[in-house]
Amino acid sequence: MSKKFALILTTLIFLMSIGSSSIEADEQNTTVSILFLMPYTSVFPSSELLIEGVKESLEATDYTINYAYEYLDLGRFPNDDSYLAEAADFFRKKYTNRLVPDYVITMDALKPFLIEYGDELFPGARKFLTLNAIAETDENLQDDVISVIQVDDMVIKNNLDLIKKLFPDKKNIYFIVGDSEYERRTVAQIKEVQKEYDSELSFHFTADLSYHQMLEEVESLGNYDVVCFLQWSVDNQGKSYVPVEVVKEVCEVASVPVFGAGSQFLGLGILGGYVYDFKVIGNRIGDELSDLIEGKKVSENLIQLSSYHYVFDSNQLKKYGVSEENLPAGSSILYAQESFWETYKVQIIIVSVLIILQIIYIFILIRNISRRKRAETQLVALNKLLENEVEVRTNDLEIANRKLSESNDALEIRNKEMEHLATIDRLTNISNRLKLDELVKNELERYKRTGDIFSLIMVDIDFFKKINDQYGHPVGDLILSECAVLMKENIRAIDTVGRWGGEEFLVVCPDTKAEGAIVLAESLRKKVEINVFAKKIKITISLGVSQVLESDSDELTLFKRADDALYYAKNNGRNIVAYKNACEFEFLKDNHR
Repeated sequence: MSKKFALILTTLIFLMSIGSSSIEADEQNTTVSILFLMPYTSVFPSSELLIEGVKESLEATDYTINYAYEYLDLGRFPNDDSYLAEAADFFRKKYTNRLVPDYVITMDALKPFLIEYGDELFPGARKFLTLNAIAETDENLQDDVISVIQVDDMVIKNNLDLIKKLFPDKKNIYFIVGDSEYERRTVAQIKEVQKEYDSELSFHFTADLSYHQMLEEVESLGNYDVVCFLQWSVDNQGKSYVPVEVVKEVCEVASVPVFGAGSQFLGLGILGGYVYDFKVIGNRIGDELSDLIEGKKVSENLIQLSSYHYVFDSNQLKKYGVSEENLPAGSSILYAQESFWETYKVQIIIVSVLIILQIIYIFILIRNISRRKRAETQLVALNKLLENEVEVRTNDLEIANRKLSESNDALEIRNKEMEHLATIDRLTNISNRLKLDELVKNELERYKRTGDIFSLIMVDIDFFKKINDQYGHPVGDLILSECAVLMKENIRAIDTVGRWGGEEFLVVCPDTKAEGAIVLAESLRKKVEINVFAKKIKITISLGVSQVLESDSDELTLFKRADDALYYAKNNGRNIVAYKNACEFEFLKDNHR
């Protein structure tokens, strides 16, 4: 009896194990169908990245997955209800009473299509819809739609801080953004943080421009401007555009760096930025799909994630002189060109082996030849002859080098003398007008580069013609020289005084605002007033001060204000210091009266 019972029990266990194995095999062989329903043609990067991310996350699953792809062409048929209706009719014929996909993955541009036709065309299928913000969720979406939304509160600040760090000289940021509801929300979000940057950056938005006006605006930008491409799907006239195509045209006309908001724009001409990545979004959707397929959980209808990270185009970094060391930690750099070794590694190895083989062969030949006494004797004699020839040539070369060095020294001395003659006024032995022009141009370029302010003091000897008429030109020349020495001794080491022409002098004051220059000018005026010059002559000077302004495109406007201030001083009594700002005489310093 017990033997029969044991036999029956063993048979039952064997049958149960067979059944369990077949069930597991059936589960492992389960086929899942996924449809990618994309709003644009297959060449658009955002679609490719999303699909790539989903597939990458589903590679590890044991299920058989059949992928299907449908591409609409909203780039050519935007806001066209008849086009969407025709597309729905096509899908209705294709999928009704046939294999309906288990899952449908689509993007925000097809949200109206999904609301209107989703349940009818794909009944029972779970649908994933990528959206740009919480505000884009719609109560009209069906319960089987899972909205995948990007959330990152630091997107705007991170990109603004990045632009400030990489291009500190840029003062204007032009945000390329269209006039759709989503794009208007984006502008509002940027304006919320604008106050934090008002002292450093000026914000400009293109939402109120047409497409062609926007391109003209971008093409006109200059050295202090930078572009940040956010989104352009609709212009102010309601005309729709495909953002990827817009990016291409913006980068083609722009002569300044272009930052972007999406990784799909990399390789089209943008430098990079803190961007969202459709591949990361696709990875997350793939993870959710994997869990749903394996029955691990029932997904919620709302998935929030941040796909943002720092990504840059290597070619654009080189184009605008941005060092990779200045990029944020963890940044990804795309399209980096291979090094010479990486490109020609195989060829280099082959050539190196051939060279080594040739060296070995030559070494064997030399060793055999060296064994022959005659060849050895000839070689020694040849070496001796060669050494003698080298010694002679070396001596000749040393003599030639010595002469060349002496000639170079004489030439250097002559060059210094010529430079001195070219830049020093022969009468007063201070800088001449040529040298002053060069100094002011250099200071103006440094101001534009670094913002370091400088000022000019224009000096004129009062009634100098009377001195020439009364005492003669030799005495006048002597007074000019003494006045130059006096001013040179009473300015700072960083200042430069030079003869501007006739009885006029110019003092260049680096790193000096107008207030400091006025103090120095007043000091010079007093020194001259109390000094006794040749022939016990007393003189006075009038001085005009000007400070560099942002509006100064060249040095001429700066000279003009200093000259105007000087003549204002001379016309208001002489022996005074006057200062002129951009458009008016702000004050007249007259402490000696």
